[in-house]
Amino acid sequence: AVTLLIVATSPGGGFSGWWCSLVNADVALSVAMTTASTLLTAVALPLNIALYVGLVFGRDVELDWVQLMLNILLVVLAVVLGFLCARRFPRQRPRFSRIGQAAGAALIILGCFTNGSSDAPIWTNSPLWFAAIATPCAVGLIFSMLGARLLRLTNPEAVAVAIECSYQNTGFALTIALSVFPPEKVGAASGVPLFYGVCEVVLIPIFALCAWKAGWTYAPP
Repeated sequence: AVTLLIVATSPGGGFSGWWCSLVNADVALSVAMTTASTLLTAVALPLNIALYVGLVFGRDVELDWVQLMLNILLVVLAVVLGFLCARRFPRQRPRFSRIGQAAGAALIILGCFTNGSSDAPIWTNSPLWFAAIATPCAVGLIFSMLGARLLRLTNPEAVAVAIECSYQNTGFALTIALSVFPPEKVGAASGVPLFYGVCEVVLIPIFALCAWKAGWTYAPP
């Protein structure tokens, strides 16, 4: 449950902009939201964990808070450094992107190995566990779309908001799961961001396709 909270309160993932560009939603808004949520993570994520863990469990959960803050700081610094490098070396952007993708793939492989070799591999969980992990992604798509429309954003902007709100940075959440929990709980914790990532890959394309066919994006249906 704590790991799911970390996933749900993580900043938006970098590929949210790619999904928006794929269906021609408001890419600029998506990029702005990803950048803002990543920078705000330094304050918002620890506060969310401290607040909701206390409310839900009524007690402290064993976490390495120093390692958590170091992970958050590294993510924020990486975003700032990436922005500066892209501005300073614009021709090297494709190379920087490939390095980031390779690092992300290596992290997923490490997470899969850690989970698969643990005492609680992902395939041993109950159907209720899988439903609980998938629910925030599905609910986030629906309610963020409705909320954006209630705020009178245009349809392409609302689609971008919905994708951004449901596409979490599971790589960041996986890094936290692998580093801040006690060794005996790391395996079980790592399964949450791994499966949430699967949910994103399944649910967001379905939503994007429906939004495109409904005429909610800049691309003609």
